[in-house]
Amino acid sequence: MTSTKDPNEIVNSWLFMADQHYLSARLLFMHSLYPVAMHISATSLEMYVKCLLQLKGHDHKITHNLRKGLDDLGIKRDLEIEQFLADLEKSYKDDKYPDNWAEDVYWKDELDILDNTVVIIRNEIHKNTSDRSKVQDLLKIVQNKGFLMPNISEFYGVLPQKDIFLRSNRHWTKFNKF
Repeated sequence: MTSTKDPNEIVNSWLFMADQHYLSARLLFMHSLYPVAMHISATSLEMYVKCLLQLKGHDHKITHNLRKGLDDLGIKRDLEIEQFLADLEKSYKDDKYPDNWAEDVYWKDELDILDNTVVIIRNEIHKNTSDRSKVQDLLKIVQNKGFLMPNISEFYGVLPQKDIFLRSNRHWTKFNKF
């Protein structure tokens, strides 16, 4: 099924939501809120994959199966990412609600591998966007300006959103490089 939507509209709408979930997951990992971070990570990756599927003219209904979506897109991944996707799947299923928690509820910091996975998928999205100048890139706005809405910290007493990136890692420098 081929999409008739403008590709830039597809990218902007999906990236906006995916980036917000990704930034939220980063904050959750940074504050050791691992089960919730894993859940939000899965949601953000699913949105990035659905964006790319639509850009490439595929049906974006992957029913939460990230590996199938990435396979359909032909995106190669190493063993570390493959294990991360398996961990996300397990965490999404088993750790979503406290009454499902087993003794092995997910308590592991996966921020670095989340960043790496997002970099790979986002770079594919940018490669498949016809006019990158029309893409509203939330991550670049936060990275460059330090916030999305001016004076937000004055209203809510929070740190500027740029602080999400204080704990950068080796993967952060790979965004939009292909």
